[in-house]
Amino acid sequence: MLPTLGVLTAQRTGCSTSKHSLTATPPRLSARLQPRRTPEAPCTVCKACEPTAVLPNGLEVCYASKYDVSFLYREIFEEQTYLQHGIKLGEGAVVVDVGGNIGFFALFAAALVGSSGKVITAEPIPTLYNKLGHNINFHKAWCSSQGMSAANIIALPMGVGSGEQKTMEFTFFPAAAGWSTMYPDEEEVQSAMQVFLERSLGNLRGIDSSWLTTAGQVLQRNAPRWVTRQVERTFVASMWQQQQKHECAMTTVSEIVQDHDLSRIDLLKIDVERAELDVLLGISETDWKLISQAVLEVHDVQGRLQHVVDLLQKTAGFASVYVTQDATLEGSTLYNIYCSRTTANSINSTHTKQRVHG
Repeated sequence: MLPTLGVLTAQRTGCSTSKHSLTATPPRLSARLQPRRTPEAPCTVCKACEPTAVLPNGLEVCYASKYDVSFLYREIFEEQTYLQHGIKLGEGAVVVDVGGNIGFFALFAAALVGSSGKVITAEPIPTLYNKLGHNINFHKAWCSSQGMSAANIIALPMGVGSGEQKTMEFTFFPAAAGWSTMYPDEEEVQSAMQVFLERSLGNLRGIDSSWLTTAGQVLQRNAPRWVTRQVERTFVASMWQQQQKHECAMTTVSEIVQDHDLSRIDLLKIDVERAELDVLLGISETDWKLISQAVLEVHDVQGRLQHVVDLLQKTAGFASVYVTQDATLEGSTLYNIYCSRTTANSINSTHTKQRVHG
């Protein structure tokens, strides 16, 4: 899902443990993720992936962009965004994670499916893939220290697309890694950020509580609209100026199925910033039958949302297709879709705008 500007406190070395399970309801995320230290010897892996942060559940992670960490933790571990609207994961499940980032969803899923399950995650951008690999190692050691059973995670250093290209150029944003994409679109990013900031500056939900956001709050209350628009543009302009280009190897979901001899996929998760249709087009009709659930983010540009919904219903054959939009993003092009082979119960939520298909 679209990363927003979170905040954390970085630390350099030292692994912490906690009694909080990855699958239990963790403590609410405070305004700042505080580093925690234990008397134990520093973890040698940490030195290779500075900086690191300790999450509220006690798991130490390394990261590429500090602005993503508190958002991803809140979205995946606390709000459990990928397990809403009838989506379920249990012991022994098989998960394919397209758009792995630094691995938070893969870690979350590995704990849920246990040692009898399987998690495959794909992340093409070298910096993020390296962080993902270190976090898998952190997670494995942390689960062992907690007496937890978790699936081994297979990480692929590849993008996932339609199969038309063997390599693709990706744009990486070091200051906001979660926005990285095959299809950079500054205008759409500017629009989505503007909508988000208009709705979120009041309570800093998911936003870095820095001098810039504090100034944004003051301006939002007291300044003309054109002034606050300039503050919003500053967020995006800063990110855009730091972009890097990477040529990355590509695969498809169907190739992953074949290469890893998968007889089923219990959950396909897709978060690829405007490349979601490419991913879906890379799934053969035969392989669609192996996928029982899917959750994806869709950017509704040039009618893409309806195109994706039609594909999920008619080609993929899902019985339930739920289209939702977070209240903080209402009016933007960003939507989440939840798909299942079975008809889910009706859903009531004050936090999302919903359209139900099927």
